[in-house]
Amino acid sequence: MHARNLFLVLLGLLAMTAAGCDGNPDPGDDDITPGDDDDDDSDGDPCAKYATWEPSTDDDDMAGDDDDMADDDDARDDDTGDDDDASDDDDDAGDDDDVADDDDSSEPDACDEITVDPTTVFMSADDSNSQAAPVLARQWIQEGRAIVGGMRPYEFLNYYGFDYPPAAAGHVDIHPQVHPNEDGNYTILVGVAAPSWEDVGRRPRSLTFTIDRSGSMSGQPLRNVRSAMCEIAGNLEAGDIVSVVTWDHNTAVPLQNETVDGPYDADLMAVIDGLESGGSTNLDQGLVRAYELAEAAYDPDRLNRVLLMSDGGANTGETNEELIALHSEDAEDEGIYMAAVGTATTASYYDEILMNQVSDAGKGAYIYLDTPDEADRVLGDDERFLTIMEVAAREVQLSITMPPGYSLEVFHGEEVSGNPADVEPQHLSPSDAMLYHFVISDCDPANHDGTEVFDFG
Repeated sequence: MHARNLFLVLLGLLAMTAAGCDGNPDPGDDDITPGDDDDDDSDGDPCAKYATWEPSTDDDDMAGDDDDMADDDDARDDDTGDDDDASDDDDDAGDDDDVADDDDSSEPDACDEITVDPTTVFMSADDSNSQAAPVLARQWIQEGRAIVGGMRPYEFLNYYGFDYPPAAAGHVDIHPQVHPNEDGNYTILVGVAAPSWEDVGRRPRSLTFTIDRSGSMSGQPLRNVRSAMCEIAGNLEAGDIVSVVTWDHNTAVPLQNETVDGPYDADLMAVIDGLESGGSTNLDQGLVRAYELAEAAYDPDRLNRVLLMSDGGANTGETNEELIALHSEDAEDEGIYMAAVGTATTASYYDEILMNQVSDAGKGAYIYLDTPDEADRVLGDDERFLTIMEVAAREVQLSITMPPGYSLEVFHGEEVSGNPADVEPQHLSPSDAMLYHFVISDCDPANHDGTEVFDFG
């Protein structure tokens, strides 16, 4: 199983490199210096300056309060050189490999028991179009680090586009593809395609940003956050509602349920310009306050979203991951989904498990930004933004009924079970496809003649 997962990871990285998706400025570009607006490269883009720009405030404040930064480091033992503490990549701590616990030594053979009746299994592909893993892998590689744990293959499938035709409005389409393997098994990819974003339409938006401004966000992480907020601001329309919560060990609300006047609203841009780092990290309180504002502005006819932007380093207040994630679950019934936007100075200084867990609980996408270019790529285009944030079909779950003698060997998604109650359905975004990648074993080839029928539903 390890080989298949590794192949998908490497395939994604090779495709990313071939497509020129590195997103990093040329290290030899002398024009890229802190404080330089680099106007020559902006081409009129209001967000271009955030790649290198910092607010003109007291240098000590912008440094992020070195004492507080030390607190952040102590909380995650980054100074010890223990790179694994931030994301705890061991499978036994958070077990990100829900998909198929890839330890061959502990898994039974798929053909230990040959089925005599048709068998139905139910699958959930991912946690709402999350796509952080490819960018995290890129950052690890560029830092010269080994990729260890947490590489969910389905996030690579989400990150790259697949050209399935959109379904008709109000429907989803199923597109199965089967590849026979030399060992007699079958690799299957099923795409469940949603209607186009044109059919779904653009709803008025009620967005609540909850921004980590702790000391560990100083420098590149906060530049990535400013870029992300600016890209989203550029696609706002008059009448959209925006709130901003910022937090370190304290919380502040620089913008509360503001009705914007269009793209790059002046009040919102002033908040983005004024973002500074400093202090420790009370992530829980930042979420509590954000949901209070989101619930106050809730409108069932709007796209209601909370956008958490953080490195996940909760070290003040409530740091229990399950309790923090509970805030997202509480809002699920209200239709206020939460997207997590992760960013960090280095991949080792990042709590990947916490950010994935919180977004999973909130039924929202989970993305990672390593550069402002990446923010532009995934958030700057409004169609791409909608494929991450909007919902075209709710409670999507795939089932496959296999003829006797066939068995599911491995599934590269999030959840799979013979009991549909054990598999949590997920939401599908417009102009998007949910991909299910798995391997079927032919456990009784002597009694199969190639006319067997597999039913998908």
